[in-house]
This record gives sequence, C-alpha cells and structure tokens, in this order.
Amino acid sequence: MSNLLKIVLVTVLTLAGCKEATGPVATAFVGTYRLESFNGAVLPYTLLIDAAVTVEVLNGAIALDGDFGYVMNQTLRLTYPDSVRIRTSSLDGKYKVSGNAIAFFGGSEDARFGGVVTDSMLTVVEPDLLIDFRRDAE
Repeated sequence: MSNLLKIVLVTVLTLAGCKEATGPVATAFVGTYRLESFNGAVLPYTLLIDAAVTVEVLNGAIALDGDFGYVMNQTLRLTYPDSVRIRTSSLDGKYKVSGNAIAFFGGSEDARFGGVVTDSMLTVVEPDLLIDFRRDAE
C-alpha cells in the first residue's frame, strides 16, 4: 500500500470517528424524560372521543443522547365499541438545542416539533398543545 493511500485512509478513519461537539450544553440535557401531562392534564389523557373509537395516551418518554439523537415512545389505548387495544409507537431522529429551545427533526431538515428543555423538564410546544416530560433521576 502506498504511503499516500495510508495517509488518506488514516485521515478518513480519524474524521469518521469525530462527532459533532457535544460540550456542556448538549450533555446537560442527555437523559430520559417521562411523559407527565398533556395540556396540564395528568395521564391517561384522552386525545379523541367519537362513536368509533376513544384514544387515550397511557404513557410515553423521550430519550436524548449525547450524539444529538432522540427516541420518543408512547403507549395508546384504543377503545372500540367491541374491544380495547393497546398500541405502542416509536419516533426517532435528531435534535438541536439553542439555549433552552429544542427542535426535533426526522428524515428532513424540517422540524417535526419543538419546545423548551431544562435540566429537569422538557416541554413540547405546538399549536393548542403542551406536552410535559419530567427527567428521570440519575
């Protein structure tokens, strides 16, 4: 192997190992935040009631990692006239923090949703919706 090829490989592997700086701002918010309330109401929270189905949020969480990735999980109860089903869903992507503002992204550059994060709380703020998450004790 030529020396030039070795240098290129070492440089590529070194750069591939580098990650976006996580620093104190990013690491301050790393952790799991448990769903606490929707619009100030405790869980379970009823999202929808109609003749066909009642949809309730039973629980959920957002986990933020030091590489600016997130995973959000939620469990819903769907009550139909003749049955009850429990559904769990998951959403993941990347997040960006600027001060205490946080934005969550999926596969595109458009933010899926945003909010405010502190050392103990994460609040998703959307039109007509406030979702509060409390950080797990470490």
